[in-house]
Amino acid sequence: MNGEAIPETRKATNIDQRKQDRRALEQEPDGELDLRCGAERFRIQAINDVSNSGISIFADQAIAVPGKVVVEYSDISARFEVYGTVVWCTRAETMPSLRDRSIRGRYLMGIELLSPLLLINLLQKD
Repeated sequence: MNGEAIPETRKATNIDQRKQDRRALEQEPDGELDLRCGAERFRIQAINDVSNSGISIFADQAIAVPGKVVVEYSDISARFEVYGTVVWCTRAETMPSLRDRSIRGRYLMGIELLSPLLLINLLQKD
């Protein structure tokens, strides 16, 4: 969604709902990551972290909560889609833990994935 204001339904109420350990990727994936929401497609600017149930990402677009999305990954040898739901979305600069890091997208969002291990294993390949 374009515009600076995030409608009330897009503001995070409980930012990190995951109970599992979260891991940062040692390196960004070789391929491209996109986020599809209906007919719209957005580039995922960076991955914040991953867990056994989902992923948090940086993007330049906000997605309504709860938003049904498809995370698309493609590289020279593979292309696949993982379905999920955006469970929180907030402006990245409002996160105290990110103030000392380079913010690589205007929004930070958490996505609960239906098949998270497929995506996680691919992203963490050597």
